[in-house]
Amino acid sequence: MWVLMNFASFYHIRFRQTNDPEDLEKAISRYREVLLLCPPDHESKDGLLINLGFSLTSRFENFGHMGCLEEAISLYHAALSLCPRGHPRRQLSLRGLANAMHLRHLRTHRIEDFQETINLDRENLALTPPGHPMRPQTLYHLSLSLQTQYTWTGNTDKDIADAIKHYRTSISLIPEGNPDFSSMLGSFANDL
Repeated sequence: MWVLMNFASFYHIRFRQTNDPEDLEKAISRYREVLLLCPPDHESKDGLLINLGFSLTSRFENFGHMGCLEEAISLYHAALSLCPRGHPRRQLSLRGLANAMHLRHLRTHRIEDFQETINLDRENLALTPPGHPMRPQTLYHLSLSLQTQYTWTGNTDKDIADAIKHYRTSISLIPEGNPDFSSMLGSFANDL
């Protein structure tokens, strides 16, 4: 089982480097094989669901297959149900699900998807205390969600004010030499 899982991971990594669709298809196939072999109560089942969800989300992002995004959302929900508060992979489940819900909102314009994205991002932030290495990215994702909500609905000035506050905080936590710094700073500038 672990050999197939490693192959799947290697194929997905190589896909991200080469953008060869065959590698992504191999990754998805291997993850599906492992899922079939995985007992329902296996301690790593949530991680497998998350990884297959990431691969299916990549397929959607690169090739526009909406069915893949729907399946990824189902997998992230299943993984989240296996990761109660305090579980080490809960944040991965939340981030994957929030990203997939955001992508679906951009395609379908369903406001419920977007509200769920913000709720997931807020929960993820609550699980990422100050000093946590993922805090800058978590703040950044929440700020993107709030900015997008403001853009789509014009709900309140509080959304945009909170988005700016979270952008500023996330940027202040990233050293200038970090590759994320320039992309986050550029996004912040565009949204102002």
